[in-house]
Amino acid sequence: MVVSALLMACNSSAEEADNHTTAPEEQEHHDAGGEGLMLNHGARWVANPETTAGISSMQQAIQDSTQAESPAGCAQLAARLTASFDGIIRQCTMTGEAHEQLHHYILPLKRDIATLSTAEGTDCAEQVVKMATYLSTYADYFE
Repeated sequence: MVVSALLMACNSSAEEADNHTTAPEEQEHHDAGGEGLMLNHGARWVANPETTAGISSMQQAIQDSTQAESPAGCAQLAARLTASFDGIIRQCTMTGEAHEQLHHYILPLKRDIATLSTAEGTDCAEQVVKMATYLSTYADYFE
């Protein structure tokens, strides 16, 4: 259901760009990203500027966090990350295979934010580190 909502919210009715649509066996797969996330024949996918800004906002939120180990601090960080995530979805204009690959990338973020919203103490700190590491892979897949 989450996948359906994301696909509908992210301009899925636009025509797919032929230059981005390729068969999975023609693409290079990387396990570092989300499940099914691949490069475009070894090249990064072109993302819309709003998506890149949203990812940067998430990276900044994590960098600005003081490793908030209190439940309230973790929840506040999760709220800030959720706002950035929602902005990415709301402003998405990507189409074709690049759009699909973005969804492979952002779905793990949605789950991680949900986990972060209820984390406490060292669980919060570990989740923040996990998310920071994952967000750092964005530039490996998108430009």
